Amino acid sequence: MTETLSLNYREAIQTPGSIPRLDTDLLCPGMDPPGEIVADRLEKLIARLEDMPETYVELPNPMSSPSQVIKTKRWVEVAKKKGVGDRVAIHTRLLREDVQLALDCGAVRIYFYGSLLFRNGGQKTVGELLGKTEEVAQLAVGRAKFLRASLEHATQTPEDKVAQFVSGIQNINRKLNDPIIKGLGLPDTNGVAMPVDYERLMGLLAKICPGREFTLFAHLHDDSGRAVENWHCLLYECRRYGFNLCMEAVPEMYPGERLGIRPTFEETGKQLPPEVWGVIGGASWKISSPADLEGAAGIHVAGVHTKTMGVYSRPGRNNLPSPGLYSIMGAMNIEKVQKLLDGRVSDRGVLKSAALVAREIAVQESNQKQGATLRLAQIALTDPERVVKAASQLGAIDEWTEYVLPVVIGNLMNEVLQWESVK
Repeated sequence: MTETLSLNYREAIQTPGSIPRLDTDLLCPGMDPPGEIVADRLEKLIARLEDMPETYVELPNPMSSPSQVIKTKRWVEVAKKKGVGDRVAIHTRLLREDVQLALDCGAVRIYFYGSLLFRNGGQKTVGELLGKTEEVAQLAVGRAKFLRASLEHATQTPEDKVAQFVSGIQNINRKLNDPIIKGLGLPDTNGVAMPVDYERLMGLLAKICPGREFTLFAHLHDDSGRAVENWHCLLYECRRYGFNLCMEAVPEMYPGERLGIRPTFEETGKQLPPEVWGVIGGASWKISSPADLEGAAGIHVAGVHTKTMGVYSRPGRNNLPSPGLYSIMGAMNIEKVQKLLDGRVSDRGVLKSAALVAREIAVQESNQKQGATLRLAQIALTDPERVVKAASQLGAIDEWTEYVLPVVIGNLMNEVLQWESVK
C-alpha cells in the first residue's frame, strides 16, 4: 500500500479573494479576484518533482481559453523534459472534447469527473456515465498513461450505483488492450460526509476490487468541518484493506471554493520544498471572524461550466459567485452582475462570449478586480456585437493547440482593464 500526494492547484485557484455577504456586494468594483497560478513558479516546482517522489501536481482544465492552452502545453512540455510528465495531471469533465484537448496539450495523466446526480448536470444513469467513460478511455489509449475516473457526490450516491460504476470501469479496462483507468475518485463534493460513509464505501470497494487495482483519490471538502476526520478514516481504511491512496492537498491560504478542502500541505506532515507554496499568487483567503467563515461557505467560483448556484453547497445558503475577473469564471458571473446592474440580461450566446473574453484577458494579463467584470458586463449589454466579435477572434477550440502566442483582442481588452478610468 502506497500513500501519495497530489498538490491540487486546480482547487486552490478557486479560493475567493473577497467574500461578498450580499448580492449587492458584487457591485463593489474593488473586490479582489481569486488567486492564480504563477506560471514561472509552477515551472520551477515541476523542475523539482524529480526530487519529490510520490508527489503529483493537478492543473486546471485548459478548456478555459486559448492562452490557458498555451500555458498548459508549456507546463506539460517542461515536465516531460524533466522526466516527470506522468506526474503532472490535467483535470477535465467527462467529455470527449475536454479529454481530447488535454491529450493535445500533451498530458499523459488525466483526471476526469462525472456524476450520477442529475441536479449536478451529470448523467442520469450508470450506463450513460460508463458509456462516456469508455469513449474517453478509448480516445486516450496509446497517448495517456493514467486516467482517474471520479464520481462526484460519491458519498451521497446510492451504494448499488457506486458498485455498478466501479464494476463498469473494471469491464472497460478488460476491453482495452491497455487498462488505462487506474485511479478512482470518491470525493466528498459538498463536504457533507462522515467517517462512517467512507467506512461503508471502503467495505464495498474491498468486495468489488479483490485485486486492489485502483489507486483511490481523496478530495475532501470541509463544509461540515469533518474533512480532516474523513482523511484519517480513509488512511486507516486504505491501510486496512490494502488500497493505494492519493491524498489531494492545498496551500493553507488557498484552500479552494467555499470552505476549501483538507488537508493543507502543512497538515500532511510531508517534507515539501518551499516552491510548493509559491505557485499560487494574488489575493488569498481572508477569514477573521465567524461571519467571514459563514460567508465563505456560500462562495463559488461559478466556473466555466457552472449552471446553477448552490449545486456545490448546502441548501438555504445565499450562494454567490466569487468576485473578480479570473481565468476560470463562467457565463453565470456575467449574468449575475447584469441582473444587479439594471435587471437586464444578455442572451446566452453573448454571456458565453463575454465569459470567454474575460477568461482570456485574465490569463493574458492576470486576474482583475470586480470592476473589470462590471465593465465587461456593461459592454455586453450595450454593445453585444463587439463582445461576440472579440470572442470569435479567439478561434475554435480545436485550433487552440496550434497557437504559439496569445490572440490580440484589441480595444475591448484595454477598456476592460482600464475600468477605473471609464465613467
